[in-house]
Amino acid sequence: MNNRHRRITKLRKQELNVLKTKFEKEYGISAEETYKVASQCVADASEAIRKFGFLY
Repeated sequence: MNNRHRRITKLRKQELNVLKTKFEKEYGISAEETYKVASQCVADASEAIRKFGFLY
């Protein structure tokens, strides 16, 4: 891994951390917790579709 790639990766990580902090301050919930809840909703919806099939 070259130095340029390391610098870019570090900057991206810093930007991501800033955005996560901003999101948490604005909505009062962490990005990780939001991801967990959204993932569970998708899993539940997927399970319901498999269980009942598509209703047309």
